[in-house]
Amino acid sequence: MIENEQSCLALNNVPNTIAVSGGGKNVTWMKAGWLARKNVGYWGDVDSEGFSILSDARNKLSSITPLMMDELTVETFVGRMVSEPDSVSKGPVALTDKELALFKGLRADHYADRRLEQERLPIEYVVKNIEVWIV
Repeated sequence: MIENEQSCLALNNVPNTIAVSGGGKNVTWMKAGWLARKNVGYWGDVDSEGFSILSDARNKLSSITPLMMDELTVETFVGRMVSEPDSVSKGPVALTDKELALFKGLRADHYADRRLEQERLPIEYVVKNIEVWIV
């Protein structure tokens, strides 16, 4: 699942993969039983909204894997971050300890800004990370 439709369209064909985007915060479809037997990833913006959607998705499908939503990605591309004026006020409940620490770090202004939008990542970085994930 890809948060941003623009980022989804930028991906080339990835074998044996279906990319779903443009659903916004609607993750109710992730309760579908057949998804439990699939390798499902979520690539969202590294910001409070992205982590909130990841948390909601994980509540529906506990095995979901976040892609490029980690501290290494933020630190690598800190210069590409932008402000996040309308931040989620309540902390997401279904995050790992590392995800929650990054969420709190973003909220506490530990980085250049509070949002790393997925479309700001170089396509080479995206392709490399997706290729590693699907193997």
